[in-house]
Amino acid sequence: MPRVQSKTDILERRRQIAQAASRVFSEKGYDACTLDDIAGLLDLKKPSLYYYIKSKKEILSIVLDFAISEVSSNLEAICQSQVDPAEKLQRAVANHLNTLIRHFHPVRVYHNERKAVSASYLSTYIAKRKNYEVMFKGILREGVQKKLFSVKDTRLTTFMILGMCNWITQWYRPGGPHTLPEIIGEFTAFILRGLGLTGRAEDTNRRRRGRNDGLRSS
Repeated sequence: MPRVQSKTDILERRRQIAQAASRVFSEKGYDACTLDDIAGLLDLKKPSLYYYIKSKKEILSIVLDFAISEVSSNLEAICQSQVDPAEKLQRAVANHLNTLIRHFHPVRVYHNERKAVSASYLSTYIAKRKNYEVMFKGILREGVQKKLFSVKDTRLTTFMILGMCNWITQWYRPGGPHTLPEIIGEFTAFILRGLGLTGRAEDTNRRRRGRNDGLRSS
């Protein structure tokens, strides 16, 4: 008699299906991908997928939701932390870049396959993205209020920072000349200098170089 799966087991399997699907969607395209392709990566038969999901469109929604939910949850914790706005911004940028690389395939799927997302889920996803932007903008507004950041338009600056960060998916490759921590350090230092915190930016670079020197000498 087959074991009855717990809710945790089902959620974990849905996560595995989403991971496999994000890879196939990213590499083959949503329209060209079949449920057999996804099932094959998981050593499952296609009928077994229907125990966990209803359709390919539902899988697409799950793929997109994992990344936005994780990055948003992390950013909410950063916003609620008891550190100054400059530190919050550095953590927020690191969180954003780490998520983009860790969820490379879902991010690529979002940019390439938005037209395939159901209208009902797309509105939910866009609402989550807007809430994320509001939280990010809140960090900038706090920095302006505390006279740490020199920013005329926090909304525009938010779009500039996120747009710059998002482009990393177009050129970053593991094993390249710079590690992800090095890239994050350069991004945050560049952003801080742009906001008028030159001294803080140099501190960030010194800490990063110190960590890298320690890694090379070990």
